[in-house]
Order: sequence, then structure tokens, then C-alpha cells
Amino acid sequence: MQHTINSEAISIAKALGIILMIIGHTGCPDWMFSFIYLFHMPLFFFLSGYCFKDKYLDDKKTFIQHRIKGLYVPFVKYNLLFIVLHNLLYPLKIYEHSYSWNEILNKCLQTLFMGYTETDLGQYWFLRYLLLSALAFLLMRYVTRKNPNIIRYGFWIIALLSIPCNYYQFSHIISSIMLLSLFFYCAGYAFQSKSFTAHSGVIAACFLSVALASIFIHSSMLRMKTEDILPYCLIALTGVYATFALSHRIAVTKTFLKKMLVYVGNHTMVILTWHFLLFDFISLFYLKHILCRPFSSVEVEGLHLELGGIHSVIYTVMGITIPLLLQWLFSTKNIKRLLRKQ
Repeated sequence: MQHTINSEAISIAKALGIILMIIGHTGCPDWMFSFIYLFHMPLFFFLSGYCFKDKYLDDKKTFIQHRIKGLYVPFVKYNLLFIVLHNLLYPLKIYEHSYSWNEILNKCLQTLFMGYTETDLGQYWFLRYLLLSALAFLLMRYVTRKNPNIIRYGFWIIALLSIPCNYYQFSHIISSIMLLSLFFYCAGYAFQSKSFTAHSGVIAACFLSVALASIFIHSSMLRMKTEDILPYCLIALTGVYATFALSHRIAVTKTFLKKMLVYVGNHTMVILTWHFLLFDFISLFYLKHILCRPFSSVEVEGLHLELGGIHSVIYTVMGITIPLLLQWLFSTKNIKRLLRKQ
């Protein structure tokens, strides 16, 4: 029973993280944006480290295969698909220009090395760094297999190393983004033995701390000020703890909210993949049929950021529900079920 609750809590935490990500992409108020970006992406790296099992130290091949299947394959598959869709959707003014054959070939080759994310898939940077941090952590954990406490108590060294990397703008494997991704991955592993059962007052206090910190810290994992790195890491872990503790409280209930969040958390990839392209279609419809005026591709791409207000809620709800609905409709199992009813 406890194992079930814990797995459900992980799914709920993932759901809360993806919902926060969608809200952050919709042109929400600045104060909300600053609050969300202090911890929502660290949450996913943390959860991945939290789920790491030491049994993989003796079965590294399986771990690597799972990460390749779960991260590399979707990255390549959907990047290639979106490259194909680009020229097909160009006449709708969703994109500013079409690709030549040379551009298509070059982008496809870069995709195979995870060096390129297609328009409307910029969020896939997360898959690249999650794969790299997972492989780096496996190596670290293998080297320290006789003394796991080196990671459990020494992962803050990684945050310290990210300071000069960010200051000197190193790129690729030793970039500050990579090191911060690894930091939160290690933090998740370090907190495996910790309890996340907290009083609602403690959870509220943690979220309040993040909100207050967002007044002074305006960095994110992708846009980090060097002086913000250590306070960012600390406050991000505070937000992660509060979110995971809240998830555990929801997991022990028997409510529709719990069922909904578990479902969303188990299908985060489809939401991550399609929400930006869906935003483009919503904006296209709004410009063409509601505003009824000529428009450019630049307006289509950025309209969701400009509208704000109630439109942010609309984009959020549709950005979550429509990908889930389409996945359900096009699921092989559900198609067979519908055909049997005919």
C-alpha cells in the first residue's frame, strides 16, 4: 500500500510540474512566472533521481536502454516529425519561412545528436539534459558504489562547480545547465530516504518562501545569473519539497482530483510535446475568426504571450486537455474498443 501511494505521489508531482510548465508558457502574470520558474523544472530532475534504483549498478545496460527509449527516442522521433510538419504548416502562417532541402537535411542530422530542437519543441531541451544527467549520475554512482554518502551529502559541490561554468559561459557537457540538472538529479537520490509527509502549514510556508524569493531572484535553469545559483538551488529544493509533500497528501485521498492528477502525471510526454503547436492553432483561430484581421506568423507564434488574463487560463486548460484527449482517441486500444461497439 505504501509503495502504491509513493508511486502515485510521484505521478501527482509530475502532473503538478507539467501544469505549472504550461501555465508558465501561456503569458501568465510576471509574478506567477517568476514563482513557477524557481522550481518547476528542477522538480522533474529531482523526481528522476528520486526514482533511481541502485540495482542498476549491476545492470547498467538496462538503465541505459530505458533512458534511450524514454528520452532519446522521443526526442529524435518528434523532432523529425515536426521538421516534416514545418513546411506542411507553413502556408497557414504558423511558421515564418519554409525549409529548403539542405536545411531539412542539416536539421535532421543535428537531431540525431540531440543538438537541435525544432520550432514548437524548444521545451525538449529538458529531454536532452535529463538524459545527460541520468548517464552522468549512473557513472558517478558506479564510482561511489561503496560509499553512496559521497553523493548524498556532497551533491552541493556540483552547485559550486556550476558557478564558474556559468560565469565563463561554458557550453555543452560542462555547462551550468548540465551541472544544475545533475545537481537536482543527485538531490533526488539523496532524499530517497527522507519523509515527505508534512503538515499543510509547513507546505504553505515553503511555497510562501518561494514566492518571497521570487521577488529577488529572477533566474531559471536556462537563464541563470551567476550570483543567483546558490540561492536558486536552495529555494528550488524548497519548492520541490513542498510540491512533493503536497503530492503525498493528495495521494492518500480518494478524490477525483487525485485520479485526474495521476492520469496527467502518467501522460506528461504528450503534453510536453504538443502544447506549443496547439497554442499556435488556438492563436490562428483567434486571429482569423475572432479578431478577423490580417496577421503574420510572428503574431501567431507570440499571441498567447500577449493576451494574458483569462486567455492564459484558456491556453492552459486546452494545452493540457486536448493532447490527452487526442492521445486517448488515437490509442490503438481505444480505437479497437470503439470499433467493437459499432
